[in-house]
Amino acid sequence: MRRSVAFCFALALVLSGCSSAGTPSPPSGGVPKTATGTSGGPSGAATTLAHGQRHLYWANEGYRSTDGSMANSIGVAALDGSGVIPEFIAGLETPCGVTSDSSYLYWANEKGTTLGRAALDGSAVNREFAQQSPGGTPCIGAVDKQYVYWATGSPTGASIQRVPVDGTGSPSDLVADAGNVISVAVDTTYIYWGTDGDTIGRAKLDGTGVDNNFITGANIVTGLAVDSKHIYWTNQQGSSVGRANLDGSAVKQTFIAQAGDLPCGVAVDATHIYWGVGGGSGSGSIGRANLDASGVNPAFIAGALGPCGGVVGG
Repeated sequence: MRRSVAFCFALALVLSGCSSAGTPSPPSGGVPKTATGTSGGPSGAATTLAHGQRHLYWANEGYRSTDGSMANSIGVAALDGSGVIPEFIAGLETPCGVTSDSSYLYWANEKGTTLGRAALDGSAVNREFAQQSPGGTPCIGAVDKQYVYWATGSPTGASIQRVPVDGTGSPSDLVADAGNVISVAVDTTYIYWGTDGDTIGRAKLDGTGVDNNFITGANIVTGLAVDSKHIYWTNQQGSSVGRANLDGSAVKQTFIAQAGDLPCGVAVDATHIYWGVGGGSGSGSIGRANLDASGVNPAFIAGALGPCGGVVGG
């Protein structure tokens, strides 16, 4: 699935806030496999989250410049770009994408074919929160009040699967023939997916009404996000961020025309758009722009290690 794409930096921009409540109880579903939380980063970097702020999270799929090893971690920063922790949750198994709800982060472990979960403060890390169906390579997509959604690829095709948000039960195929899916987003009515070709698909949340060509003309859709009015995506080979109305009209493939090298993953909040920017081994950044595409800064947050799949969370 994602391995067929040019090297993609996973930016899961989760816009979330850090609660000052006590440590959450351990996740249910699967046997806990702990990873390192609040691991910090370079000397002088923050090592814990500031309370009362919202944060941006991303998956690091790149290499460390120090020794060439894979980062295999999730990074975090405050929405103003401060308090960067490049490897906030470390010791993962090739995390592919990250998403969040009001309490937890979720990611896919490409090598382990499992879904992971942790509290937004980096505690209660469970690398085997849920298991995907056998035979595929997972990449996390989205979460709503009922389900966690992800794309799973194999040599014979790709599908979109989901599992209850508490991790119990067996995963089920929601959209069985969606093309080579590499990104997923949901709103209250529809699920959307991007492919490593030129299309964005859409279906109802019950899996009916599948339209594999909802939006065309894209260029390797490595990230998707929706708000109340628009759908946004990253064109990896176009070095741009696209936007359209939620009904698929008014498509602008170069809404942000100079998004940086190999953009991957996108997130949106009430004032800004965020995306991951690749840069090869040991480098990368998080970009940001205003919702009207002004104020573009591809290097808003430095120090990411191949970021992709972004989410803004509490």
